[in-house]
Amino acid sequence: MTSRRDIMHRLTAAAEPLYGIDEARQIARIILCDKCGISLSEILVHPDGDAPLDDIDSIEAVALGLEPEEAILMGARTLARDSGASVTPSIIFCRPDGTVADVMIGRNNQLCSSVIQKIAILK
Repeated sequence: MTSRRDIMHRLTAAAEPLYGIDEARQIARIILCDKCGISLSEILVHPDGDAPLDDIDSIEAVALGLEPEEAILMGARTLARDSGASVTPSIIFCRPDGTVADVMIGRNNQLCSSVIQKIAILK
């Protein structure tokens, strides 16, 4: 059986060209937790433990076989960067299907009420 550390390295290496090293590690951890049914704490405490995965090749192909223009979103920072938001705070409002509905950039005195209003409109 393959160790958790080996699987982490393999998944990270596959994702790194697309996402960079930090996000690739996060993606690898999420996949490992999900597919093995173990917690992140268990992976961090026992990285050399066995990973009960039968077919790492198929998991790697499905998890990292993205079509052009597709991405696994691991955090809002990359979404904001890829959307061209360079001013903070930047708030991106998305529809349930993942498309961007609106963007608010910069500070204002009515930020809280503006956000609530935008969310209400999206529903």
